[in-house]
Amino acid sequence: MKKTTTNIEQKLNDTINIDVSLIPNHVKEDLAATILGCVREYKRQPGGAEALQATIKELEAGGRL
Repeated sequence: MKKTTTNIEQKLNDTINIDVSLIPNHVKEDLAATILGCVREYKRQPGGAEALQATIKELEAGGRL
């Protein structure tokens, strides 16, 4: 069976360099709060926490996290 990669997997293989010192603190705080809210909501969904842990383990095993 041929494994296909998703857009997310393809993007994880790309490198993006961002100079976060150029981002105003209020923007960084808003972004962090939004991401945290999304992760919390995802984990509340049935199977969400398990899926997130599986993804983290996969990324760690591949040296991408």
